[in-house]
Amino acid sequence: AKQVQDRVKKLEKIQRIEVPQEKKTVHFNFVQPPRTGDMVVRCSGVVKHFGEKHVYDGLDLSLYRGEKVALVGPNGAGKSTLLKMIAGVLAPDAGTIEYGVHVSKTYFAQHQLEELYPGNTVFEELDRAAPGWTMSQVRSLLGAFLFTDDAVDKRVSVLSGGEKCRLALAKMLVAPAPLLCL
Repeated sequence: AKQVQDRVKKLEKIQRIEVPQEKKTVHFNFVQPPRTGDMVVRCSGVVKHFGEKHVYDGLDLSLYRGEKVALVGPNGAGKSTLLKMIAGVLAPDAGTIEYGVHVSKTYFAQHQLEELYPGNTVFEELDRAAPGWTMSQVRSLLGAFLFTDDAVDKRVSVLSGGEKCRLALAKMLVAPAPLLCL
């Protein structure tokens, strides 16, 4: 009994060291899409109204290969509207949007989370979107999006909102597109 008490006292005196949690980050490389012409997308005289609200009146915009654009502005300024028009999800009321040679587009929207099949596992969901990919390639992409070990066997129905977003983004990267609207 004395030895046990001595040992308990020694254990109480030991300082507990907390192991710092390693921050995990997503790492991936975009698959190189087919080469496009210099012009990727051109908006000419684009007009978009929602009732009395004039979001765009005669917008002219050109994007060229290699350019990256961030749309910044207050809520209701038309950022999502412009992305939807460029992605072909929403038609302008007037004007034209033309795409360059060999330009395919990918658009990430909230509805893509609804297109995930809840009965599939994470692995099955990405594998379904990647015909012709090996099991190793699918697992590698999932790992880049922080789905490792047992996480690839989780059902989509139990994923958090953030996990579903990561899975939907991984699915987008399976098919390379030179125009990503995120």
